[in-house]
Formats: sequence, C-alpha cells, structure tokens
Amino acid sequence: MTTVEFGGGPTLEARRRFSNLKEGSQVPKYTGHIHQIRFRQGHTYGEQTHLLSKESTSPLKPVKQEEVKYDLSDPYVTREFPDGLIPGYAGYVPQRKYQHGDRYRIETDACLGQTKNTYEQGRQDLRELKNTISAYPKTQSTNSATTVKHFLDYHRAYHPLESVQKDDHRPFVEPPIPGYTGYIPRISPLGVGLGSRYHEATKKALNRFAFETSNSMTNLPISVDNQTGPLISSSQPSFSSTQSRPITGNPQYRIYSSIGMVPKYTGYLPQRKYRVGQTFGDTTRELPVCAHSYANYGDLVRSKSFI
Repeated sequence: MTTVEFGGGPTLEARRRFSNLKEGSQVPKYTGHIHQIRFRQGHTYGEQTHLLSKESTSPLKPVKQEEVKYDLSDPYVTREFPDGLIPGYAGYVPQRKYQHGDRYRIETDACLGQTKNTYEQGRQDLRELKNTISAYPKTQSTNSATTVKHFLDYHRAYHPLESVQKDDHRPFVEPPIPGYTGYIPRISPLGVGLGSRYHEATKKALNRFAFETSNSMTNLPISVDNQTGPLISSSQPSFSSTQSRPITGNPQYRIYSSIGMVPKYTGYLPQRKYRVGQTFGDTTRELPVCAHSYANYGDLVRSKSFI
C-alpha cells in the first residue's frame, strides 16, 4: 500500500470508519462550508455536524434519488370516480345539479354510484353487441368481383351519355333538402324566400345567384325575383370579364339613388358625416352623390371639369 502523499492509502469510507464518525459528521479542522454551523453551540464539531445533517433543509443530509414514475395507463380509458368527495370540491360531478335537500357527501355518492352503474351497463351492452355481431353469419356476395366488373363495363360502354357517367355532382341550382344549414346565397339579404317554403325559397335564391353570376357585366331586370322559370337561358348574351360594362345612361341603376337611401343603410355615403339636423332620407337626398340627375357620379364630375 502506498502512502497518502502519493495517492495511495485507505479510501475515504475506510478513514471514516477508522475515526468512528457518525453519519453526516465531518472531521475536525474541515475547512469546507457547513450550512448553519456558526449559529450552533454546545456540541463538539463532529456531533454538531451530525445533528445538522439530520435536519430536512441541511445540505449534509444524504439525498436519495427518487425513482421517476411514468403514467403508462391508457389515456382513452375512462377513469373511475373516487369514493367520497370532500365538501367544497369545485370539479364536475355528474347529475349533481339535479340533487337537492341532502348533504354534499350523500348527494355526490348517489350521483357517482348512478354514473358508475350507467357506464357499466353501457359497457355490458357494447360487449353483448360485439358478441352478437361476431356470432351472426357473414353475408356472402351472390356474384364474384369479375361478374360485377363485367356488368359495370357493359353499362358504361352502352350508356355513355348518362349524367352519372359525365359528372357525379348535382346541379348548382338544385335546392337542398329541408333542414340544410349551409350557406344559401341571396336568401337573406334580399328576402327572396319571404313567405315561401324552404324548397321554393332556396330555389329562387340559387337561381338569382346563378343569373347574377352569369350576367355580372349587364344590368339586371327589376323583376328578377318574380320569375318562375329558370333565369339562366342560352339565348342571353354572355359577357367575359375582359369586356367593359355597357353604358345605359339610365339613372335607375345607380348605387346612390336620387330618391335617397333607405334608413339603416350601412354602406359608405360620401360627406354623410358632415350633415346633421335632418332625417336620414333628407340628408342622403341632398348629398352630391344622390342629388344629381346623371347616370353616375363620374359623369357629374366630368361635366364640371375643364379637362
């Protein structure tokens, strides 16, 4: 065994056992930092460090590494409710709002018991359904896949003009079934379906929207909502987006009419915020964008310009 000066000699644990030191105590003349040692008196250095090591906040106390536990349970499995909720519990208790007139513990126990029984009955019904399905004989196809493919190919070859072969989508103007909650254009803003059944209202709204879309570059007739037949006709001229809007010279197609705007109109009115003291109709009738007799406001501006 080599000497301590050359790195040999007994180990640290062997020296502690030789010195008969208690657990957590330090040898005298130890120059390291010991927490709270200067505030303690009445014991020897070894005894005092031993007592300090027993305190919960002492850094001398041996720290045991806690084993990290991971929750490996299935997160999609319903957890069982705990038995006996303490008063003041602010979480959700099934059917709790329907219980009155009794103590919190009794009411919550009744609610949890009923909920457990309901869940268990549902699981039992599901197991019985699975057993019934598994016991039922599976259906067998009367024709093989080759026979079915042969009939499909025959139908496609001899009926090429059917709409099912060309396009599986329904026509745009076909009204949806009653109860459809999706968006229907032009049904609410214009009141197209006022006083009509859902089928007729959606039919009018879709026809109106299709007519406006196909004739967006032309002036629309006033009685477009009163037409019973389809509004789209092949005889009507079609306009592309590159063509300009035809100049009609008719003031009735202006956005800002000379008779004024209806109350609660939420669109933009130039210089409206500078007019006060009058009704909405009188104010809009006196605005420059409504008071002129030209086809549009641009013609009015051009007539006053020297360019």
